[in-house]
Amino acid sequence: MRLQPHQRKGSTAHESRRQGTPSLRDVLSYLALTGCALAFLWHFANIWLYGVTQAAEPNMVIRSCETALLFVLLGLGIERMISATRKGGRG
Repeated sequence: MRLQPHQRKGSTAHESRRQGTPSLRDVLSYLALTGCALAFLWHFANIWLYGVTQAAEPNMVIRSCETALLFVLLGLGIERMISATRKGGRG
């Protein structure tokens, strides 16, 4: 006797899209999370190895771009947190 797979009731278009390819916002969120984790790992590894970490960017244009991107990442993280909270933690 073969068991039939469980049929989901009330499947929405949003859920079916989530099973397919991720959206650009999802990809950016995943990249941001990975990048931040790697940056923290690098800084803490330097603290463990050398007792201190020194990060400085003398170029004002690059430093301004990095600062702006960090604010974008912060905004993206807050937006994703609010979105997940409104959906009940499913997305």
